[in-house]
Amino acid sequence: MITLKQLQHMQAIVRYGSLHSASDALHLTHSALTRSLRNLEDGLGVRLFDRTKSGMIATEFCESILSTSEKILQDVQELEREAHIYQNLDEGELYILVGRGIKTYALQEPLAEFFSQYPGVRVIVDEVTPVEAIELIGSCRADLLISGSGNYEDDPEFLVTPLKHIPVRIAIRKGHPLTAAENVNLSRLLEYPAIAATYLSTTHPFTQHVRQLTKEEVDIKPQVMCSDYRTLLRIISKSDAWLAAPEPELEMLRETGDFHYLDINGLDIKHEVCITELAGRSRSPASERLITIVKEYFS
Repeated sequence: MITLKQLQHMQAIVRYGSLHSASDALHLTHSALTRSLRNLEDGLGVRLFDRTKSGMIATEFCESILSTSEKILQDVQELEREAHIYQNLDEGELYILVGRGIKTYALQEPLAEFFSQYPGVRVIVDEVTPVEAIELIGSCRADLLISGSGNYEDDPEFLVTPLKHIPVRIAIRKGHPLTAAENVNLSRLLEYPAIAATYLSTTHPFTQHVRQLTKEEVDIKPQVMCSDYRTLLRIISKSDAWLAAPEPELEMLRETGDFHYLDINGLDIKHEVCITELAGRSRSPASERLITIVKEYFS
């Protein structure tokens, strides 16, 4: 009879490439892992690996069942999670993803409030790129994402809950050459280097708005990308660079440096903050409570 442990062991051997490395990662003896693999191969009646001097090479059949076995393991994890939700326990773990551009504004107060109410829940927060977020939420490894909606709202795999539109402002140093100019247009701004908290992809609201305004395929490549706004504002204070960022993030750091908002002709951007989850997946009690707190904060 095939067991979940055997499938986990097979996945580990594929991942690490040898019995020795896989047994170390699994905290098993070499002989125990060898025996588990032999029993799985006997149960299936098919060889899963070719043994070579350099390690274990997955057979064609093994490659073909990897995704199925991974889904089986994932489904069992979800079954265990559903049982935990049914018990409605306050203990457990909450894995939150946050977009790099709004991490302070979106989570500072809500997370502090959540933890004060539910100290028994272990909370993990990760800053992620859109690609990382899709992979982590899609594989059920993360509970939810708080970020802009641009990358997920049209994907039926995800449930997107809008929270609030917040203005995006252009920040420059006091004394920047553009502070004395009148009726500054976008072309003038783009003559100076950009810095940003995240990659300005083609789906990013700022990039889309710039393209609509210029009627051109503008590709903005920041000279510095750093998710720490304190660092970005420090860079602004010592250079002619400009920063496009959500106004609440900038206002929370107003005391860290003296900067100036630059109004650009025709540039009026609102960044929609959203909660993104995997569609059809039940929320844990911890997720439900955090989402309630976040919604109250943004309202």
